[in-house]
Amino acid sequence: MYSVLVTFVLLSFKLCLVLVDHVYSIRSWLSNDGRPDFDHYVSTKILPAEHIPTNHTKKRIIAVGDIHGMHHSFHSLLNQVSYDPNHDTLVHLGDLAIRSPLSDSLAVLSFLESNNIMGVRGNNDHKIIRWRAWIDWISQLPDGKEWLADVDDKLFRMGDDPDFNFKRWLKHKKSNKKWLKKIPDGWKMNSDHFKVARAMSQDHYEYLASLPLVLHAPIAHTFFVHAGLLAYDVTRSPAHPDQPLSHIPALPHIRANVSLLRDLQEKALLHDIPQNRDPWVLMNMRKIKKGGRISRGHTKGLPWSNSYNDVMNRCSGFVGTSLNSVVINSDNKFESPDDDTDQLPCYPAMVVYGHAASTGLDVKRWSIGLDTGCVYERELTAVILDWKSFQSSPSSDITADENDLGTSSSRIAYGDHGQAQIVSVPCRSS
Repeated sequence: MYSVLVTFVLLSFKLCLVLVDHVYSIRSWLSNDGRPDFDHYVSTKILPAEHIPTNHTKKRIIAVGDIHGMHHSFHSLLNQVSYDPNHDTLVHLGDLAIRSPLSDSLAVLSFLESNNIMGVRGNNDHKIIRWRAWIDWISQLPDGKEWLADVDDKLFRMGDDPDFNFKRWLKHKKSNKKWLKKIPDGWKMNSDHFKVARAMSQDHYEYLASLPLVLHAPIAHTFFVHAGLLAYDVTRSPAHPDQPLSHIPALPHIRANVSLLRDLQEKALLHDIPQNRDPWVLMNMRKIKKGGRISRGHTKGLPWSNSYNDVMNRCSGFVGTSLNSVVINSDNKFESPDDDTDQLPCYPAMVVYGHAASTGLDVKRWSIGLDTGCVYERELTAVILDWKSFQSSPSSDITADENDLGTSSSRIAYGDHGQAQIVSVPCRSS
């Protein structure tokens, strides 16, 4: 009798959980008008080891700043660096389209998609992805395809008529109202993002949607990201015991080595810092304001790269006199007596990013900003990483000329003991 009662109680509990889950599903469906996921985020992808030119003199990684549909300038840069797909790995930093003629934006997408070029999602790519997901959803609804065809007729054909006002037509035609209610707040249908989303192919869309927010190259100790990455949770001090770089990763029953510990700390930067789990931050961040607030503004606040480099410069490794001079407790926590401690038990990692056109080329010791405003007819810039970029010990054969960054090609320090080459080409609108 007792066992029957227990079984009945357990079954009743499971039934309640199913009903609660069903109620929440219905509530979620009602709250968003049955809208599907428009974001399709891919958080992180790993750059495979075979692409890292550590022991192969012909291999290179060529990372390119924001292209923004500047098709001719993009290919001019590839020619300038003698891009060879048989040996080189091309990586873009997002914001591939818009602000250029539609045909040029589509040409850039076609080249990147057809050649399966690796890269990351930018804030403008994200808007295009969301619009295309919305368009696909509307197309599946009754009369949706017909309405979109009417929009195409007005936006792409009659839009060239100076006397035609697309926004007025969209707002005042009665049959548009039920569709406009389905557009999320803040979206603008007459934007370049919508035009690219509507005009691009399914292959273009799938390529864009597959781009991660972060491309991590563990062997190269490098992160590729559109806007930026934080070295610590900026609402706390860098030496707080919960910060990823404030302690050596704990590895019970495993014999640790420096390579493994570095890999674990780099993964912790992505997973344990809350701001680095926020897609908006990774695609939009420019400044850090008072109280640790992240801003996409150009003026007020501290550039995130300043904060990042300040912390990376404090990394003192896992072994040595500087590390042994502080206390490591039983949980491998780095016990800092105050916020003024210079050293942290970590190794630095590089961040290569775009997005900050107003700043231009921004080379710091542990970060490289490559958005040099090509779409504003300034320059398109790439950083070239070869076998000299990934040296584990100092070499007399490697020199850098960071004071010569104004030229079209210059050498900079990269990683632990390596160097990289910066190459730029002038941009002109087609």
